[in-house]
Amino acid sequence: MTIEIEISDKNKEQIINAISLLKGVKKVQEVPNKTTLKAMKESDMIAEQIKLFQKKPYENWEEAKRAILDV
Repeated sequence: MTIEIEISDKNKEQIINAISLLKGVKKVQEVPNKTTLKAMKESDMIAEQIKLFQKKPYENWEEAKRAILDV
């Protein structure tokens, strides 16, 4: 059986450790919420644009900035 619990970042580690110590708990896994997943996806997209910029040098900074921000 799987139980999903949403907790705040405050005392997160202590809560996770306490749950993992309960009798019968097989595994405790942290799963990012939707907001965190969206931020991670946006961060990955920006990182990909930076990689492309590094492979393809631009004439000037304004052109590079437009290419990076055009996500």
